[in-house]
Amino acid sequence: MAAAGSRGRTLDQFLHYLGSESVEDLNSKTSALIRLVGSSSESSSTTTGGLILSFVNGLWVDQSFPLNSSYQHLVQRLYNAQAKTVDFQNKADEVKDEVNTWAENATKGLIKDLVSNLPGDTIIVLANALYFKGSWEKKFYASQTRDTDFHLLNGEKVSAPFMTSMNYQFFGSFDGFKLVNIPYQKGKDGRQFSMSIFLPNERDGLQGLIQQFESNNWFLHHLSELRKS
Repeated sequence: MAAAGSRGRTLDQFLHYLGSESVEDLNSKTSALIRLVGSSSESSSTTTGGLILSFVNGLWVDQSFPLNSSYQHLVQRLYNAQAKTVDFQNKADEVKDEVNTWAENATKGLIKDLVSNLPGDTIIVLANALYFKGSWEKKFYASQTRDTDFHLLNGEKVSAPFMTSMNYQFFGSFDGFKLVNIPYQKGKDGRQFSMSIFLPNERDGLQGLIQQFESNNWFLHHLSELRKS
């Protein structure tokens, strides 16, 4: 949403960071994402193989900076966003409560206090929420949970409960890391999602793996193609 309302060098930096060639390309990708999640039914039951998936955006702008009508239409139509003009200077607490209520509703009650304070000189608040709930295609049973060492970034280790399963969920080995892909049950509309876990080969290799993806994110963008092959 911020990129769609930007121009010049600011827009160029947004597009570079987001990996898009133009605002039109970015809007096209966003439209595809909205279509992907837009058909989800919240009445679907995860116990019967359904899933709940929603993606919503919110935009609150101070009244001293009126929203451009074309931009407001764009974010409402394309980004499925609630776009409102508010009075941060005189009613910051009321706006804070409104944003928190929006976040709580969007996350089905999981996030209750997103914002603790909004200064009176606030100009704009951009927010988005992605909510997902599904059931594993192949269940993990509580009786198979085992306490095992979990290694922290500071080199220490703690004991943590690990889900275990005899089901084959290994995806493949790549340069410096392995990938596990755990599918969820299909929704009633035929869509299926999965959780991908990237595990560096080295115990302290997490930061190196992040840097690897930052310098070359081809793998992340083509993961679906690897799955098909």
